[in-house]
Order: sequence, then C-alpha cells, then structure tokens
Amino acid sequence: MSAETILQDVLERSNFPVEELIEPAAQSAPTAADDNAWEPDSQTPWKRELLTLFMRNQLRIAPTMPILTFMLAFTALLWVQPLVIMGWLGAALSCHAIQIYLCFKFFH
Repeated sequence: MSAETILQDVLERSNFPVEELIEPAAQSAPTAADDNAWEPDSQTPWKRELLTLFMRNQLRIAPTMPILTFMLAFTALLWVQPLVIMGWLGAALSCHAIQIYLCFKFFH
C-alpha cells in the first residue's frame, strides 16, 4: 500500500476538506514580489493579528531574554575565551535592544 493510498484513505474517513489538504498550492501564500503583502484584504485578515501577537510576546519576554543571555555567557566561560564571550554578549544584547525598540515603535 503506497503512502498516497494511505493518505487518501485517512482523508476519506475524516471530515477534512480533501481538496485543501491535497492541493495546498491553491491557497497561495504572499510572495516577496507582493508590494502590499501586509495590507489588509479579504483573503488574509490574520496577517496583522499574527504580527501584533508576535510583537506583544516579544515585549512580554523582554526582561527574560537578557537574563538568559547572561546565564549562557557565564556558562560558556568554561569553554570559550572571555574576550569572545564579551563580543558575543555585546552583539546579542544589541540585537535584543534593537528588536525591543522596533516592537515599541510598532505600537507607538
């Protein structure tokens, strides 16, 4: 029994819309060529909501990430030279600060 036959059998026994699961190309995702990929339209109302959820989550965990970064840096001191760790720590905290700034800017 081939994989396609098994898939078809499972889909026929369920309530799933078979056409949507077998042919996902019919539901095309936005491409980089779309100039208005984040503009609201009737087919993709979830884009803005998904972005908002991500931004809120990043702001919510903002205090936790530097703590975890410092813990990882202190642990890495056992294997890596301190100068390398300090460079990595600076880069990681800078990237986190930029991300938090952009999240704040999104809401204000």
